[in-house]
Amino acid sequence: PPPPQTPPPPPSPLPLPPSPLPPPFPSPPPPPLPPPPPSPPPPSPTLLPPPPPLPPPSPPPPPPPLPPPSPLPPSPSPAPPPLPPPSPPPSPSPSPQPPALSPQPLPPPPLPPPTPLPPPPSPLPPPPSPSPPPPPPPPPPQSTTVGPDGRCAEVTASAAAASRLAHPHPCSIGLVGAIGDSLTTAVNMDCDGAGCAGMAEWFELAWAVGSSARDDSCDASCGWLWWQEGCANNGVCNEPAQTTGKCEAGTDCSDCGGCSRAARTLPNLLGEACASGAVLGASTGGGGARGLNVAQSGARAKEALTQAVGLVAKAESLLGGAAYATTWKLVTMLLGGNDLCNVCSDGGDVSADEYAAKMRPAFETLAAVPRLVVNVPLHADYTQLAGVDWGFFGNLYCDVLLALVCPCMGNWASDLAVARQRVGEYNGKLVELVAEFNGDAHASTRGQGTTFIVQPFAQHTVFSATHLVSDDCFHPSAAGQELLARGLWNNLLQPAGEKASSVEEGEALLCPTADAALS
Repeated sequence: PPPPQTPPPPPSPLPLPPSPLPPPFPSPPPPPLPPPPPSPPPPSPTLLPPPPPLPPPSPPPPPPPLPPPSPLPPSPSPAPPPLPPPSPPPSPSPSPQPPALSPQPLPPPPLPPPTPLPPPPSPLPPPPSPSPPPPPPPPPPQSTTVGPDGRCAEVTASAAAASRLAHPHPCSIGLVGAIGDSLTTAVNMDCDGAGCAGMAEWFELAWAVGSSARDDSCDASCGWLWWQEGCANNGVCNEPAQTTGKCEAGTDCSDCGGCSRAARTLPNLLGEACASGAVLGASTGGGGARGLNVAQSGARAKEALTQAVGLVAKAESLLGGAAYATTWKLVTMLLGGNDLCNVCSDGGDVSADEYAAKMRPAFETLAAVPRLVVNVPLHADYTQLAGVDWGFFGNLYCDVLLALVCPCMGNWASDLAVARQRVGEYNGKLVELVAEFNGDAHASTRGQGTTFIVQPFAQHTVFSATHLVSDDCFHPSAAGQELLARGLWNNLLQPAGEKASSVEEGEALLCPTADAALS
């Protein structure tokens, strides 16, 4: 048998590795360890104050004692070979965890949910926006109305209206004039049958510039007899003593006898409505009494320039240098009716473009005049003349007469169609010329305050009633002249964009207020 070997000396104890193997049997409980240092508080949530430190955890209760282990029988096997040298201990972990065998502290109780942040304060309401300015007061009324045979109350322009540099008050007008043809010389307005052949002109009754003899004075008997004390439409004669009483203008004065009614013309309407009274330039008769009515019977568009130059020269002579520059002037220009009478036969000479080219120089001349308002009426539908019912023999007579005086307005359908179309084209050219000469292109050559105004009252007016047409089958009668004057007067007092394109005999008459404007 081999000799007995001397047992090797017991190995020196190895340092405990960081994580030693658990013993095969539980060992008696070690003494309780001191409490570990408190865990660092968790990072505070943003905007919350740090929670108070948690109290140290209480040590765990000791486990119950285990019975002592039974001794192991001695092992017959030889002693184990020497252990390999221990591995170097791993580098210490950065984790501050205690060894696995050490009793672990209880996990900290869950933190209470963070107190929700209070909702941000509601934004301050925006400062109240400044209250919108109150709407401007409505413009003062331009006009009031009276009955068709009434008379406007006299009015005086307000200080603001009287000082305007454009669109003057009607009562600021100091001079009137007219450019035109036989419509404006009032040819045959009061003729009868064969007397119409004389082609008499009634300047004092012409719609745009006439001023009929406004005698207005009743005869000596007015007021002497009880049935003669009143004028038909305006009450009693207005003289207190009633011995030389006067009828109100614009009435028929039938109760007074010997008192002629003032015709409804533009100057007369101005004189009745305005406390300033009559205006310069109105016609009171033929010859030298025709005033600034420079119209010529039979004139055509090519003569517009000649008439415009003549009117400007007369106005300057009548007013004088200083007053010419400061006086408001009102001119009515209507030319082209005789051109329209020949549109079905004269070819290009009466085209709409030719008509505009002939009217343009007159616009240029008038545009340079200071403080001038130019009425530009649109043409009526003259083809209505063919529809006037004069009776059987009267129609035969008028058909022949129209063929001589105004061939394109007869009863031939083809000619009427051409004439009606050309009337619309002429009116379109007048609208274009007015827009052009009121525009910026002529601002440097336009007189101070000067403006052109389209007056459309005749465009759709019905003139086919026999009492509106003279016995010559073509020109307006006295009633027709007054209808033209009424339409022009009302258009003058209607704002731009609101002007009527027709007028009727029974229509109310407009009367200016203190703030009215010609526009």
